[in-house]
Amino acid sequence: MNRVAVISDIHFGARSENVNYTEYQKNFFEFFFKVIDEEGITEILNLGDVFDRRKFVNFQTLRNMKKFYYDQLASRGLNEHFLIGNHDTYFKSTNDINSPSLILTPYIKNLIWKEPKILNILGEQILFVPWISSDNKDICLEYLSNASTKIIVGHFEINGFEMNKGVYCDHGIEPNIFEKFDLVLSGHFHQKSSGPNRRINYVGSPFEMNWGDYGEDRGFHLLDLSSKELTFIKNPFTLFKAISSEEITDRTDYNFYRNSFVKVIVNSKTSPKKIDLIREKMMLAGVADLKLIEELPVTDEQLRLNVNLVDTLSMIHEHIDNDDMITIDKNSLKIFISEVYKDAMDVEIET
Repeated sequence: MNRVAVISDIHFGARSENVNYTEYQKNFFEFFFKVIDEEGITEILNLGDVFDRRKFVNFQTLRNMKKFYYDQLASRGLNEHFLIGNHDTYFKSTNDINSPSLILTPYIKNLIWKEPKILNILGEQILFVPWISSDNKDICLEYLSNASTKIIVGHFEINGFEMNKGVYCDHGIEPNIFEKFDLVLSGHFHQKSSGPNRRINYVGSPFEMNWGDYGEDRGFHLLDLSSKELTFIKNPFTLFKAISSEEITDRTDYNFYRNSFVKVIVNSKTSPKKIDLIREKMMLAGVADLKLIEELPVTDEQLRLNVNLVDTLSMIHEHIDNDDMITIDKNSLKIFISEVYKDAMDVEIET
């Protein structure tokens, strides 16, 4: 067996430890380790951002992380090779203080955080590059220029790649620096994507985190180190679900929506009685959140869903795109707004 699992951007602690999100993560990891067992995987490449908050970790997050993931690794004797991401570091300018080195060293076989390192994984030499900050930039670029490995993994910010749905990075490392490598795998951007010839690949996050992720495939990968073939394993669970009121019948299984964030697109022909029944049954099923949205007077169903299912950040991006009064670079503005919005979402809500 010459295959390894590749996972990234788990973000334990996201959504302020919402109980429904925690259940969603729990279900995924049960599926993840079922696949690992069935496929006989022994090595896991983790491409960073195992934590969501950069400044602290609460005890509930720590318990869930160990229970769902790291205790499972340990009980199976699996080897994790971990490179830190930007959310794993306390400071933005240096990787010196980072949560994995303080908390997770008993569980991780190889932790890469100060500078790049070449590891032999099942007979294949792989270059691991941690988050590039101002204090390790020179050594990281030196490794990128001089390394002779065929595979490189990292937590990169690569110019031109899609960060979130419809938002592209306009800064960072230029793609041509990776031309000599056969395969580049990166964490950081949650949107799964590939460059020309599938040589540069953002593996994406295993999870939906907001309505902006609705309809996007999430999961992890298996990598054949001999053929360099990357196989995507889709997360079978979704957190955000949408349905038209006309699609709901007496046979609808409302338990399918349990612990989910749900939007029901209400057709103009739907009677008030049916709307009340839908609301009642959804709440009895235990949905995390329910929104009933009046259907827009358009005929294209996909357009209607796209308009109604956007999250707050997507609405802001759309406004920026449509505002002719904005004179600065719109993509840079969207990136800045995205970072501010994400920082705001990281603030813990006291309950």
